Amino acid sequence: MKRFILLSLFLLVGQLSAVPYQSSKVEDVYICTGPKSKCYHKTNHCQGLDRCSKEVIKVTKAYAISKDRTPCKWCYPKKKK
Repeated sequence: MKRFILLSLFLLVGQLSAVPYQSSKVEDVYICTGPKSKCYHKTNHCQGLDRCSKEVIKVTKAYAISKDRTPCKWCYPKKKK
């Protein structure tokens, strides 16, 4: 009976470790709150934020995308093919 319990426990632990780990990391970005601002930035020191007419705030990338913001061309350059 002890062997059966140990074997069952061993198999259960093996099954649990096979479950893939999903990262819950949330990426933060920076946006300008000015009326003409359209991009989100990796850092608050980006040259694209130099002319921000209002405040620069930190938000989640998902929030920035939900507000129709696009990636900054300096922070997120397109990859060459």
